[in-house]
Formats: sequence, C-alpha cells, structure tokens
Amino acid sequence: MAGGMVRERIELGVGLDGPARARRWIEGVCATCDVGDLSDNASLLVSELVTNAVLHARTGCVVMAEIDGDTLRVDVIDGAGDTTAVAPGVERLGADGGRGLVIVDVLSTDWGVAEHAEGKSVWFSLRAEVPSGHSNAPATPTLRLVRS
Repeated sequence: MAGGMVRERIELGVGLDGPARARRWIEGVCATCDVGDLSDNASLLVSELVTNAVLHARTGCVVMAEIDGDTLRVDVIDGAGDTTAVAPGVERLGADGGRGLVIVDVLSTDWGVAEHAEGKSVWFSLRAEVPSGHSNAPATPTLRLVRS
C-alpha cells in the first residue's frame, strides 16, 4: 500500500473521450501508488462520474485523486453548481441510463457531493481490502451533502 499521502489531478475537456481518459489515468495512478487492487472499481466509478459531468453538466471537469494509506478518494469537479440533482435514481424499465450513481453507491466505501468554487464536486472513496474476517466498509453506504 502507499506509504504517504499522494495527490494527482487531470483536467478533462467537454469531449466524449473524457470517461476513457479518466479510466486510463486512474488506472495509472493506482498502479504507480501501489493500490492496484482498487483499480478496477476506481476505473468504473470515475468513468461513471465523468460521464455524468459530460452528459449533464456539459462542462469540462477536473478529476483529483488522493491516496492516503489504504484509502483512495476521487473527486470529479464540474462547472455545474446544482447539487440537488445528484442522487441515485430509480432504474426505469428499459431506460438506457440512470444507473451510474447507483453503481457508485454500491461499489464505493463512501461517496457524496459538495458545492465547489468552480461548481460542484461529486466524490467517492475506496478502501483496500483487509484480511478475511475484517471489514472496513460502513454497514450501509452513506450520502453526505456538504455546503462550504
């Protein structure tokens, strides 16, 4: 696992290649910082959040990763300030989308949304697996709205 705190960031434009670029970037961050066991989930979750920024905020975004010990936190900051629309949806039969935040809610250790100077930040955290018989995940996923 990573020894000290590491912070990385990437700026993504409004283009449809943003989710793929974010996936490749977070996979590299995880490999470099020795938290490769988090890479698959981190890649999926960052892709979902960047896709939301591209489709709904319609702005570029900044993706920031912070690794502290066994915990990875990823923030996706976009230019849309409306935090009220960020909540897991109810899957509609036959719908093509609407599952991204449900996936984030299920796979992350924790996640939330916060107002940010440039708009809003939707974030998730993942913790590395611990030995069998131990749990580091909360009993139920939580959503926190932080106003700063």
